[in-house]
Amino acid sequence: MKIEDFINKYVILEFKDGTILEGILIEIKENEDEWGYCVTFTIREKDDTYRLVYASEIATISEGILVDM
Repeated sequence: MKIEDFINKYVILEFKDGTILEGILIEIKENEDEWGYCVTFTIREKDDTYRLVYASEIATISEGILVDM
């Protein structure tokens, strides 16, 4: 499964430090500038807040089951 297949789906992200973030993957951006290349994910959490996450922080990503969002 490609990472693009997770867009607009409810996902569970496990960070390298073991913490978990759940929400809907809204957007994937690839950024390149003078400091290098990075990929960021925009996640909408249950309380309708948006969180920007760097792909390098993530250990695993899986599709979850959306319950009452």
